[in-house]
This record gives sequence, C-alpha cells and structure tokens, in this order.
Amino acid sequence: RTVATNSSFVGGVSSLIADHGESTTADFLSGLHANTKETGNIYPKHTPTVAAVAEGNADLALVNHYYFYRSVLGKEALASADPNLAERKVAEAPIVAIYPDADTSGVAWNVTGAGLVAGASNVDGALAILDVLLSSEGQKAFAWTNREYPVVEGVPSAPGVTPADQFKWSATPLSTLAGHQQGAVKLIQTLGMN
Repeated sequence: RTVATNSSFVGGVSSLIADHGESTTADFLSGLHANTKETGNIYPKHTPTVAAVAEGNADLALVNHYYFYRSVLGKEALASADPNLAERKVAEAPIVAIYPDADTSGVAWNVTGAGLVAGASNVDGALAILDVLLSSEGQKAFAWTNREYPVVEGVPSAPGVTPADQFKWSATPLSTLAGHQQGAVKLIQTLGMN
C-alpha cells in the first residue's frame, strides 16, 4: 500500500467509513496494517506500489486504477491511437486491476476537479478552460491521456480501461466523504499507520 497519509488513501478510508461504518473499517485497516508491518510493503507513491506487485515483491496493492493502467500500458500504448494495442497490453500484463466492492456497496471514487477561484483576474479565460475540459473532446483527451474515467455522459473509457458501467460505484456523495475525513485520519493515527 501507499503511505497512510496519502490523500487517496485517506479518501478511501473516508469512503469505507461512510459505506461500511467505523468498526468494519477499523477491522479492515487493522488487518491491512498487520500485513504491511509483516511484509514492509509500504511505498511512498502509487507508481512504485504497482511496480512492486508487477515485480512479484507484493501480492496486492491499494492504488488508484490509473496507475495500474499507466504501468501496464507503458508510454507506447498510452500515446498510441490504436485501441487494440492497449487492449493487448492489458491482457498480457502480469497483474490485473481489481475493483473491490464492485458488486456490493460500490467502488470508492476520487475526483480530479477544476474550479474558479473567487476574485480570479481572468474569469472569462478560466471559464473557457472549464468549458474545454467539460466538452466531449476535452473529456476524451483528459480521460484517455490519464486513464481516468470521464464525467461527461457518452464519452467512452480509454482503450484497455474497464468501462465505468461494468461495476457499481459508491453512492456516497463527496460532501459525505469530506465529513468523514477527520475520522479517517484519526483512525489511521490510532492504528499507528501514519
């Protein structure tokens, strides 16, 4: 796993608390912590975490999905317009992406966001950038380059990426997750995972 202070890890723990409750989340984290203490498989970032699994130094990693895809696709397939290349690279990879809770409470999700800062000096320019990012073309370029999921309906997932409609997403609103962040950090600290 990545270090427990990683914002994605904290967000994931917040989602677990919202979807399963603090007690179940504490049990899960206790097991995870015991496992990582035993193996020493704690990495500073997602990329080396995925690499450790691919190299056989770890059995499983908790990472954002797009790090898996970036790792198994490599620069050639990431830059290629050939969808078959990405599909083939994923199929031939020594590791696979697993989406926990895909059939139960739903997959936890993070958001890559953009917004307009109050008092911005170039509101029209900022709004123009947001319009491009939220257009079908902008979403496709962003999602396909980064292997993230597009937020605009009708924009397909990038080649090789499991389509978003293949599993259930957590129904927990982001505002609810934000309300669990302090509890998640406290639980992580209480267990000594930081």
